[in-house]
Amino acid sequence: MSQQFVGADPSLAEPAFRIFTNVAKAWSLTKLEQSALLGQSVDDAFALHRAGIVDGRWAEVLERVSYVISIYRALHTLFPNPQQANEWIRRPNAAALFRGEPAVKVICSGRLSDLAEVLDYLDSQGIAAP
Repeated sequence: MSQQFVGADPSLAEPAFRIFTNVAKAWSLTKLEQSALLGQSVDDAFALHRAGIVDGRWAEVLERVSYVISIYRALHTLFPNPQQANEWIRRPNAAALFRGEPAVKVICSGRLSDLAEVLDYLDSQGIAAP
């Protein structure tokens, strides 16, 4: 499994949420999909950030954002065309992990392990996510 950054450093909040917001926009994620990726409502996650709350909830949100960023970067390594990279998560995928469904369905399951599995899948395709 790919090693992900896990921590609760409050200085990472601003860049993490800025990048997450940009990825959400690039992937055309709904608010519901964003909430599933964060493991809690988007509003709650941003409220934690604004309040400066750094606890177990923040650590998990940061881990989830880290996976999203790594998946995004891996896709942009695999597909040099940005549009193709961004659209990949919405296309049906025949790989066993996806069972014919688009990757967005897997990563938005709400389970942290599914984010890890999608990143592992991309790593197995010859992508070393930084």
